[in-house]
Amino acid sequence: MAKERQTSRDYAHPYRPWPRRLYDAVARGGLGRVTAPELIERARRETGLQRLACEVEEPLSVLLESLRDEARLNATGRLITLTDTRANLRTNLYAAAWVDAKPELAEAPLGQPVVITGLPRSGTTLLQRMLARLPGARALATWEALDPVPPPTWTRPADPSDDPRVGRARKAAAFVGWLSPDLFAAHPMEAEAPEEEAMLQSRVFRSGVAETSYHVPSYARWLEAQDAGPSYRWLALALRLLQHQRVGEGWVLKSPHHLGDLDALMDALPGTTIIQLHRDPAVTVPSFCSLVAHGHGISSDHVDPLEIGRHWSRRFERMLKRAMAHREARGEAHVVDVHYDELVADPVATARRLCERLQRPWSDEAEVRLRAWLGHNPQHAHGVHRYAAEDFGLEPEALRERFAFYSERFDL
Repeated sequence: MAKERQTSRDYAHPYRPWPRRLYDAVARGGLGRVTAPELIERARRETGLQRLACEVEEPLSVLLESLRDEARLNATGRLITLTDTRANLRTNLYAAAWVDAKPELAEAPLGQPVVITGLPRSGTTLLQRMLARLPGARALATWEALDPVPPPTWTRPADPSDDPRVGRARKAAAFVGWLSPDLFAAHPMEAEAPEEEAMLQSRVFRSGVAETSYHVPSYARWLEAQDAGPSYRWLALALRLLQHQRVGEGWVLKSPHHLGDLDALMDALPGTTIIQLHRDPAVTVPSFCSLVAHGHGISSDHVDPLEIGRHWSRRFERMLKRAMAHREARGEAHVVDVHYDELVADPVATARRLCERLQRPWSDEAEVRLRAWLGHNPQHAHGVHRYAAEDFGLEPEALRERFAFYSERFDL
């Protein structure tokens, strides 16, 4: 039997396929000193559209400065960043054009979404993908997260899988797997599988996704000080536009990034039920730091695991305290708690309990469907994710002490 692949813990020397090494050695250009107003104006010229659905000049300016001064991007990183930025601006312009043509879209009902959150690496992806398999569920597919709003000339295909964005997402997933097999093993990317909506929020440059992809501490500090309302109002609009493209109101969403902004989430998506996953921070924090280190290694040749450990242990402490403050201020009737150990011990029983709590349909057919999906999607399908707290200057006991306020509250 072939030996099971394991991810590398040598974060200072990210994997580099030789064509990529050659490109990084010879390529020039990228972000340069281009400004946010210049990029916005370029997107307007390219699309022939003028109005933005969400104003982005300030967050984009802050992010560009942080990327130039702090991220130490290589040529591949500069290319990826510029390509994504231009695509995000087009998405923003397309969204405004759709609303201008069909104003009713901006007020379309979103039903009663289910939003899964919790520390990263606590089972949020597993739970979302399970619940998304149940009848009536509507998840955000990866291809939708990557390219949520098509041009106004788009027409709905008879089969959603025939949308050209699906094919582009498959190529993007293959590209990520080629660039960083370690990142892909830790967090696989599949075009038609559910993805987290923080990627939608990153389209307007108001999301923690940038922190996971790049070393951008000044942008992270700026974002932390901002009102999260504009980001979540944009999220609500994006979901309405996606719902128009692919019908279905039973939203099953997930993102660990919501932990620090549950007030803004509930204001933008009233009627939401929050499912919060719980797992020992001494495990989840180092695991996520490893994921971030592999992510940084795609766009930069200078990965600092110790800085990653400091940043994210502080960040998660703040997010958890804000989540607990939200529950104290608004009550807990809209929150359902799930422990990671409970989920992995019996995922089908956990899903059944949640369906009863959420008043979602459950049947023998649903159970058969879930068991079949679990059988075809084993853990470590793309390799074993290896990590250790000490790689990031962290100690398990110190983490448990730091997060005792959380672990004691939820019996971890």
